[in-house]
Amino acid sequence: MKDLTGVCKYCGQLFAVEGGETMTQEEKDSQATLQCNCDEAKKKQALERSRGEAVTNAEILFNEDYPEITKLMEAASRMMADDKLEKISITSSGLVSGSLVRKGNKFKVERTDKKKLSMET
Repeated sequence: MKDLTGVCKYCGQLFAVEGGETMTQEEKDSQATLQCNCDEAKKKQALERSRGEAVTNAEILFNEDYPEITKLMEAASRMMADDKLEKISITSSGLVSGSLVRKGNKFKVERTDKKKLSMET
């Protein structure tokens, strides 16, 4: 019989995990942590909500014309949530650049369009 439980990474409380039959133990533990009510788990849950909002903002700012930037920012946001990365800056081959920064439990997504206009007579 397959184990369908996960353990909160912070307090060790055991939780039943929906869909656990197809997950690794690490994935089940992550899901359990998102279900837990201990203080550290609540902080992680707030960080994950903020990360999700940052990904949505990146989609709004980039997805229409630069979906690759959105994918990179989504991957970077996961690393930031795991304290492995603090900031990423991306410059496209066109005239667009973007950045994603984590400060505490907040994320900031930024897009810069570089335009150069000139006229000659």
